[in-house]
Amino acid sequence: MVHELFADDLRLATSSGFERVVIPATRLDHPVVEPENGRPWEANGTYLYGTVLPDEDGGGYRMWYNQNGMLYATSEDGIHWHKPALGRYVIDGQDTNYVFRRSPFTLNSVLYEPDDPDPSRAYKCLFSTGQRNFGVAFSPDGFSWSEPDGNPRLAFGSEVGNVVRDPLTGEYLGYLRRQLPRLEVDGLEGRRRVGLSTSTDFLAWSPLQAMINPDQIDDAWATEDWHRGEFYGMAGAPYGSQYIGLLPVFRVTDIYRPPAPGQSPYEGPIHCEFISSRDGRTWQRCSDRSPVIPNGPAGSYDAGAIMNVANTPVLVGDEIWWYYTAINTTHGGTRPPKNITIGRAAWRRDRMVGLRCGAGNATLETTDIVLGENSGPARLFVNADVTGGALRVELCQPNGRPLPGYVGARLRGDSLRHEVVWPNGERRLPDDVPFRIRFRGARATLFSYVVEA
Repeated sequence: MVHELFADDLRLATSSGFERVVIPATRLDHPVVEPENGRPWEANGTYLYGTVLPDEDGGGYRMWYNQNGMLYATSEDGIHWHKPALGRYVIDGQDTNYVFRRSPFTLNSVLYEPDDPDPSRAYKCLFSTGQRNFGVAFSPDGFSWSEPDGNPRLAFGSEVGNVVRDPLTGEYLGYLRRQLPRLEVDGLEGRRRVGLSTSTDFLAWSPLQAMINPDQIDDAWATEDWHRGEFYGMAGAPYGSQYIGLLPVFRVTDIYRPPAPGQSPYEGPIHCEFISSRDGRTWQRCSDRSPVIPNGPAGSYDAGAIMNVANTPVLVGDEIWWYYTAINTTHGGTRPPKNITIGRAAWRRDRMVGLRCGAGNATLETTDIVLGENSGPARLFVNADVTGGALRVELCQPNGRPLPGYVGARLRGDSLRHEVVWPNGERRLPDDVPFRIRFRGARATLFSYVVEA
């Protein structure tokens, strides 16, 4: 199956009249997880430098979140969460929902791999062991965790990290903050940035390599020497034929010297942008850098910062859900009123970014598609909003000439899954010749296409 988002230009041969746009998430007007009275271990906030996954039986959801260790919560609907007493860690005589606690321990990212030949490694965790390195842990059930000899296995990085697995190569990809932030920076040195470390066995990891850095656009707003753009962290996950990701962008607007008790010296808002990749290693930012998870209105739980996000999204019906750490104040806010909670962002399936055209005639062509005779009958489905507009689909040869019988299909309305049917009733795509898909439109937005056998 081919599943292509219009997130980059790699599979586009030509494009005219279309503009790439980010689609802001639908946010809830309340957090889904927040500190609760009677749970003193959550007093400093509930952070999601962690993971949300469906239940093993598909009947609900599980969350591994953070506050001086790894906490666990469950939900039937992904909105209302329960924090069970698990009998594993007792604090001041009170049972808690901790599943993994050690010192130092900051943040964690969890993978579930039920097909691992070693059942004791079905769950894998990458966690920061303080501010300068990362360790790994394994679990058969997501509750009982054990560390291998040799932690910290990653003797580099700082505080924030996420991990996914490449479905094509089998490699684990660790997206780590490269270094501790500094009050004084020299160009990129001292800024929060993201690097990549890889592993084939989750035990031995490659040296941390630069991956994505702030650029001149991130600093365009700066008017003082200490103003700068930084990347608080990053999450990326395989999706369709590519990777999608989220990049929290921190605008450092002030440095507090000294900060108040419990206050970060680094002040400023954090918003979240969309990024994409073809291999999980080389990432590109969207030409539209508007927030893909918008901060809430003044006074709301996420008004000041979208600080970090879960390592992977959750696909729920026709939606993409991505959970995030939310702050009601900017990063350097004082407590109170600063409150750190967990929010949920949602988009319709495939609709984090799209190609939009106006009233004029717009055209784009994909690169060559070759199915082959053994692929079986294949059909074409298009995710597009054509409300009030027009969109025609045709197939053409690599030289641009239309393929007879595959011209004049029209899409109307808004659908996540328009099936392309040509005027002669043909639904099947040709399997004996290479072809391109050509779209001609006005007042329409294209999000993705799927070639499905």
